[in-house]
Amino acid sequence: MLIDTKTPGALECCLIVLRALEYFSLDVLKKKHEVAAALGCRLNAVMTMSQLRETSLDKYERVIGVADGAPPAEWVRAAQLIADLTPIDALGVFSEPLEEIGAQIGEALNLDYLPLRQIRVARDKHLMRETLREAGLEDVTSQVLEAPLEESIRAFLNTQSGAIIVKPCDGVLG
Repeated sequence: MLIDTKTPGALECCLIVLRALEYFSLDVLKKKHEVAAALGCRLNAVMTMSQLRETSLDKYERVIGVADGAPPAEWVRAAQLIADLTPIDALGVFSEPLEEIGAQIGEALNLDYLPLRQIRVARDKHLMRETLREAGLEDVTSQVLEAPLEESIRAFLNTQSGAIIVKPCDGVLG
């Protein structure tokens, strides 16, 4: 959500909803948009072309469609186009897959948002452990295991004692 607090009496919002339907039903998003509109937000949207076909656009002042699977640079440029038309003061993203794109938009528009590195640390469990270890907050041994996986697991197990937890490196932000 891009928010303009400089325009008297109105908030300017841009909802970035790429893949949001994986996390929110269309009805939930519709209700969120209705609440934002009731608060005086003027809504603009950047979304994928397939979502454009599935979304009622009557609540939006502007809609910019990006190709399905568009690279982050395309999303950033779409947000910049909206920012060229109206001042933007804040950014919010509704979908975890968009967090990295949101960070890049925040950086490009000079908005307060989570830093890209912070998002990557939250998603990559091994990077998170390394970051905690560097800060002196963690001493749990971890290792990224590569193929052939069975051999990598056996080699790691031979260096450890006690319980072992196996997780994928990439995960949701948490």
